[in-house]
Amino acid sequence: AVRFLRKIRAWKDIEKVYESQRFRAGKGKMRNRRRVQKLGPVVIYGKDSGLTRAFRNIPGIETINVEKLNLLRLAPGGHVGRFCIWTESAFRKLDELYGTWKRPSLRKRGYNLP
Repeated sequence: AVRFLRKIRAWKDIEKVYESQRFRAGKGKMRNRRRVQKLGPVVIYGKDSGLTRAFRNIPGIETINVEKLNLLRLAPGGHVGRFCIWTESAFRKLDELYGTWKRPSLRKRGYNLP
């Protein structure tokens, strides 16, 4: 996973996460919320073939299944612009889930793209 992130030149975002790790100010330290850090990239996948296990030990990276996309994971705190790494299988499933301009969704009944 680290080799892949270095190859696509996304490792600088992980370095920002490492540099931002610090102790929380206030009483949150006593409430088992000791450390805070920036959020890194999110990896969106369609078929998990060991992908979640490969990325789970890297701080700041989240992995999300394309069927369970969540707006708060894609834009945490309402701030748009989180770095998303899409897999090929996730792009294939997008047409099936949400449909295209010409044909409606296969899984979500009555859903049309706006």
